[in-house]
Amino acid sequence: MLIMSASLLSFVWFFWAKEVPEVYECILGTFILVEGTVHIRHFRNFFLFRATKYSNEVRGRIEYSRRASLNISSLEFLAFAGLFSLIFAFTRSWFVLGGALGCLSTAIKNYRLARKASQLAVTRAEPLSSL
Repeated sequence: MLIMSASLLSFVWFFWAKEVPEVYECILGTFILVEGTVHIRHFRNFFLFRATKYSNEVRGRIEYSRRASLNISSLEFLAFAGLFSLIFAFTRSWFVLGGALGCLSTAIKNYRLARKASQLAVTRAEPLSSL
């Protein structure tokens, strides 16, 4: 994946960066801001799970289904897409627009995966018909 991303950025830089620098900025923003959003989510999870281990603030067993995890992820990426869109509205930065589009794309992808996981869970939960 890293090689594909680097190849795409190199291709866009080589062929379009001088004529249409906005395209390169948009694609670069997609890669960097989506990755930044993922790191922010990891950072939040680190502190959440650290609090569960070293304090009494969270007790018991917590278990997220795949569907719930994907829905939460979709909502968070949608929130970041909205934030980046708002920033783009004020700055007109193609870099930020790329981040908004990338986060929106990831939110849609995770939403679709959550729906698919939900359908699989229903299929697996159906009892076998009696003979």
